[in-house]
Amino acid sequence: MEMHWASRDRQHLEQAIWRHLTEPSGPGKPGSARRAGSGNAYAFDLWIAHLALVEQVLELAPIPWQELRAEELDGLLLLRAARERFRREYYPCAECGAPVKGKICPRCGAVS
Repeated sequence: MEMHWASRDRQHLEQAIWRHLTEPSGPGKPGSARRAGSGNAYAFDLWIAHLALVEQVLELAPIPWQELRAEELDGLLLLRAARERFRREYYPCAECGAPVKGKICPRCGAVS
């Protein structure tokens, strides 16, 4: 399964997590076309979704970290580090709440 190697490619996983947090996705968005065209990107998207699910399960039913696979623990640490970086570099738009890095909101066009 492609997800198996995606979980072990730390460098590309880190980049994929950052893209997941910062690039728009969904129908009609630039990120979705790029992701849909690449099997590699799809494998990383699946692994990131798995990590997000594991994170949610850990919030509901905490288990010892020793029960996680090494790839899951490493991926969770990468995901949390990327979220912290995101919080430092982006702020919510005053008009629509979308994440903004510069002066112009990419979603609604509001200028701050």
